[in-house]
Amino acid sequence: MSKSLSLTDSVSLIKGIGGRKKQLLASLGIGSIEDLLCFFPVRYKDRRIVCSAIEAPYDRDTMVSGRLIRINVRPISGHRTIVECTMRDESAVFGAVFFNMPYLRKSLKTGSDYILYGRARQ
Repeated sequence: MSKSLSLTDSVSLIKGIGGRKKQLLASLGIGSIEDLLCFFPVRYKDRRIVCSAIEAPYDRDTMVSGRLIRINVRPISGHRTIVECTMRDESAVFGAVFFNMPYLRKSLKTGSDYILYGRARQ
């Protein structure tokens, strides 16, 4: 029968963490199990909250959901493409732009709901 651990216990009590790993974790400021659970990578993105299009913060990464109304693929220089989508949620009509992804024309279906993550701009 295994012993249960508490949040205040040292990370060295976790199976597989020996002296070297404990030192490495300590250099990151991780000494307890709670520290380990609350440690997030530098580029961690919290994608739990879905905003309405009208509430999306300007020029910051955010997640919105909406129904695809229209999709348009147009070529730009050098065999590149832009996919322009018109979306709608309960608050507004908004656009989504994808670069060099022409295959989205076949993948995305008009009238279907999608969740998008990216930077909101005007």
